[in-house]
Amino acid sequence: MVIHESFVTRKPLEFTLIVLVIVLVVLLPFYFITKKNAAPAEEGQLIPETYSEVNYLLGPESDLSESDKKHLFALSYEGNFVQWSGSMLSCDSLGSMFRVSIDETGNNFGDVIFTTMSDCTDIPAGTTITFKTRLIDWKITTFVGKDGEIIKWE
Repeated sequence: MVIHESFVTRKPLEFTLIVLVIVLVVLLPFYFITKKNAAPAEEGQLIPETYSEVNYLLGPESDLSESDKKHLFALSYEGNFVQWSGSMLSCDSLGSMFRVSIDETGNNFGDVIFTTMSDCTDIPAGTTITFKTRLIDWKITTFVGKDGEIIKWE
């Protein structure tokens, strides 16, 4: 009686590799199709700190060095949302967007500047507003945001 050994029993490692390659080739298109159709996750989270707390860490009176401040901003704040209140200095039209300048410290200087899609030109200067924005940049005394939203004004 002659017993024939199959390829599987003679070369199990090669057989396993061939099966893995076949599975990869079959499933790879499904991965890209589902990844392309998936809704992008919204980046950023809401930082629960007030303007005063963040400005204390990053402002001119902070004990941190400039490089430490930049590193801290990049790690903890950049790309994340904040919800603060302040006095609106201006709302300027930029075509389909609007640039809002906010005075947080009462010095009539734009401490926070952000863009929004909502028309805010009817809100008078000096009005206290609560807003939410994604921080994208920080310049010594000014925070810059995008994807802003004016939540309420008084």
